[in-house]
Amino acid sequence: MSDHHRTLLLYIAGSLAGHVLQDEDGAMSFTYEPSHSGSPVSLSMPIAPATYPQRIIRPYLQGLLPDDPSVRANIADRYNCSGENPFALLTHIGLDCPGAVQLVPDCAAPLVESGSGSLIELSDSDLEERLRLLRERASSPWEAGRTGRWSLGGAQSKMALRYQDGRWYDCEGSEPTTHILKPGVIGYDNQALDEYLCQKVALAMGLPAAQVEYLAFGSEHAVSIKRYDRASNEDGTVVRVHQEDLCQALGVDPSRKYAEQGGPSSPDVLALLGNTGADGPRNLQLFVLYLLFNYFMGATDAHAKNYSVLLGVGGTALLAPLYDVASIAPYQSLSPRRRKPLRAAMSIGGENRFGMLDSKHLEQLSHNKGLAAAGITREWIMASAERMATEVPQALQAVLDEASEACLVGIKKVGPALIHEVSANCRRFLERL
Repeated sequence: MSDHHRTLLLYIAGSLAGHVLQDEDGAMSFTYEPSHSGSPVSLSMPIAPATYPQRIIRPYLQGLLPDDPSVRANIADRYNCSGENPFALLTHIGLDCPGAVQLVPDCAAPLVESGSGSLIELSDSDLEERLRLLRERASSPWEAGRTGRWSLGGAQSKMALRYQDGRWYDCEGSEPTTHILKPGVIGYDNQALDEYLCQKVALAMGLPAAQVEYLAFGSEHAVSIKRYDRASNEDGTVVRVHQEDLCQALGVDPSRKYAEQGGPSSPDVLALLGNTGADGPRNLQLFVLYLLFNYFMGATDAHAKNYSVLLGVGGTALLAPLYDVASIAPYQSLSPRRRKPLRAAMSIGGENRFGMLDSKHLEQLSHNKGLAAAGITREWIMASAERMATEVPQALQAVLDEASEACLVGIKKVGPALIHEVSANCRRFLERL
């Protein structure tokens, strides 16, 4: 390899999959290891004897990192590199990324290939302090001496840890994390509780969704999300499961994750999922249900980065469980009578304003060529939407009752607004059918 190039080794589930190069001008490229026969890194980069240029590999790498430029800049300060250089950042924090990917320089290859590492136990007071710092400064997890070798995409403050046998741990070396802790979005009181409740409603509705708990560590609270991109073997060892978000799958930079910014729209996602072979019909059907659920819950942030696919050998791609579902309802009215109606991140049949969805939009959705080809009919879409609008308020009330019985902090503030606005949103749809 030329001295004018730097290389990161890209591993998937501990097996070398390819090489990310950066030349002296900063341009990046990616090539697969010739012997790689596992899952592709991304649907945007099928396994082939080709070199993928910067316009393809850069959006993928950016998707592994925090969205907030200030957070990336603070991480970069710690490592004396540029926050706008994903190659440089992942050189330092690429040991535990979303999915099964690990990105490391040559010198760290033995660490990944041996799977060696260690767990450092954390007390409740340790976690209380970390959550307090995380609320104040989203980059704080990367500033502590023993943490920060992991990376997570997205905009929210969060940290990745191992939860095992009732205890919490930092992961060092190549040890995988298993859970994500989030204290909530700054400026929205009890937002972590909001996310917890919405995820519980998804599960109650029978939708595939990430498992969650709402936890207290001293005076701090957080939603704990069990990572669906991790699995446990019979011997208790944790393994990484490969996945990518839909911005990565479509080769879109996360700075354009919203459809209104020119990012992926629901037709774009339907086109992608329609090309996932034998998995296509299941993926398309599930995505329609996800769209409807996020709409009825008033989840304004269900953009392309908040949907993912699980990637397997032979090009299989299964739509991943729902995650990051949070309603805006406790903070703003979903009523269409507002001066500027709140909108979902993706439209359904061309409509994304809460309270305005009706049968003609579902009819328009049913005309999508991919859905029609997969045998997903207008009648199924209509019946699914009517059932969901009817059952979501019931499921939400049951979740709120359980949370009230558990005396979760903040439930008396979040619960009434959530049930009032979501129920009204669902009722308006049923009245417009």
